[in-house]
Amino acid sequence: MDVFAKLKEARESLAKSKKNKKARRKEIRHHQRAEQKKLTILERIRNLKLSSGIVLGMALAPSVVKADTPLKDKDNSERKEITVDQDLIAGVMRFKQELPKLDIKKFGLQVTRDYPEVVAEVIRQRAEVRADELINAYVAEMNAQVDTLQMSRRGTLPHNKQRTKVVNKASGASHRNATAIPYCQATVQSSFVKLASQYLEFTDLTYKTGEHNGLSCVSFVNYMKKAFPQSVVYTKDITKTMMEKDADGNYKYGAGTLAWQTQKNGKSMSHMISFDGRAEDGTPLYDAGNRDINDGKHPLGVAGYVIDTREVLKELAVLYMQDRKENIVLDCLEKDGDGFFEIVDGLKQKNPQKFASLAQKMFFLSSNGDVSENNVDAASSENIPVLTAAYMAKNKGKSNT
Repeated sequence: MDVFAKLKEARESLAKSKKNKKARRKEIRHHQRAEQKKLTILERIRNLKLSSGIVLGMALAPSVVKADTPLKDKDNSERKEITVDQDLIAGVMRFKQELPKLDIKKFGLQVTRDYPEVVAEVIRQRAEVRADELINAYVAEMNAQVDTLQMSRRGTLPHNKQRTKVVNKASGASHRNATAIPYCQATVQSSFVKLASQYLEFTDLTYKTGEHNGLSCVSFVNYMKKAFPQSVVYTKDITKTMMEKDADGNYKYGAGTLAWQTQKNGKSMSHMISFDGRAEDGTPLYDAGNRDINDGKHPLGVAGYVIDTREVLKELAVLYMQDRKENIVLDCLEKDGDGFFEIVDGLKQKNPQKFASLAQKMFFLSSNGDVSENNVDAASSENIPVLTAAYMAKNKGKSNT
């Protein structure tokens, strides 16, 4: 019998076994990490918090083997006498009872009451999304208005009937024949009036404010300058202003931007247009009633006022959301818990003393789906509240653009 050969074989077998175990452990860790990545942020934090608490408790607990256990028994797993640390059990059970017990509706009301910064950020993010939805709806409707006008030749009976409908909808009037009334502003306004039945924010841009009649370019722009001064600018060249970019290289003004043309080549004019997109070279394209223009290239050298319609709609969205901020916060908690946590965590980085406890409470929110069913319902389009008074009060004392 070759003893040395047997020893060598045993060593190789042992080394191979260790290598296999190491590879297996590595495979298990890789699988665990892959599974961990599938969890949401809050689930990862909850798991980490629970496992950390158990490990800490075990580290502080005395040995699970009695000190007076005979030495000969310590190597015999079947004869070990196991003791249970009651303090450890109590600590783990207490921690388990705290997960997850916080009522999501009460938590939302507390946030709304005590943390206005969180509410403001939730609303700001929601308003950005809402503004995109609103501006896209307006651009589509404005296109539809011009397309309908273009279906019949100007001066014909069908065209005159269509422009009369546009004027009446824009102003709330009931003209039988409005062929003598310019309809560039009316084309924009009739789009706003139609959309207001579905999106309340548009109401504040229509004749229902009492600040303009839906037909006059100058009265509408004066109202916008007074209510939304930060969103209205005068320019000597509308096209050049529409070509301006921000620090990130993006165009400042997009589709849906309005412009009131007031002067061209030294001659006065009054014409409302709506931008619809850009040509391949970036030149802004516009739609307009009165001349029934669809995707026309805007010329250089035309002076007037540019109105950032998307920014106006975002401000309106913020004001409407503030009136139902409790529901907005609750809806965010129920549908986007991770997003809500990121808002709180971001504020905590700036002010740990104020927001650390709030971030910690997020760990204990209910995660079993047993939450309030109170979602944000769309407000009734009947008796729509107009926010003109609120705007006048908010902008009181500000100089006009």
